[in-house]
Amino acid sequence: MTPRPMSTPLLLLVAVAFAGCGGSTDRDGGSEGEGSSRPKTLDGPTIAARANAQLEQENPDLAHGQLACSDVKYEVGAKARCMRTVVLDDGRLVRIGATVAIDEVTGSGHFTIRVDDRPTEFGVTGASVLADLAKQYAAKYGGRRPTGSCPPYLAGKVGTTMTCRLKTRDGKLRIRVKVSRVDKQAYSTEYLFKAVE
Repeated sequence: MTPRPMSTPLLLLVAVAFAGCGGSTDRDGGSEGEGSSRPKTLDGPTIAARANAQLEQENPDLAHGQLACSDVKYEVGAKARCMRTVVLDDGRLVRIGATVAIDEVTGSGHFTIRVDDRPTEFGVTGASVLADLAKQYAAKYGGRRPTGSCPPYLAGKVGTTMTCRLKTRDGKLRIRVKVSRVDKQAYSTEYLFKAVE
């Protein structure tokens, strides 16, 4: 089967301008200290939800994504390490690190977020690989597009492989998917398909 390029230009995924974004923390997470309504810790999901909403609000052209953060002590100077995952419409998946720091614990609290300059990794979702594989199979052999399954993610590194399972009208096939080329500027991944025994 033919190589599959994933090279649509990426308008705005990350920007250095994110440094210094602020937002209010949520005081619902963690356990409360004696004689204080302030929690000892702030849970990762709370930090992630607030920081990601702040990023997308202040940067309306930013590709929508999800942030995952670690729990952190609820005190000034405490920092949580986070990872932002963006899945674009064409199936490209990009992960970039970020650090959220608590700079105020009075009232409802306040934090700043700094996004790394470069992505940690990128690749393509298994769902988009499966859709592409089914489309190419149907175009070559005719009939309906087959169904099947692929692992959730193919890392954008040359030589990386994964095996998908395809259910066709003639039975089941195992298809090996191998990354043949990547473009680190566009976060794109090209791959080849090959049936395996």
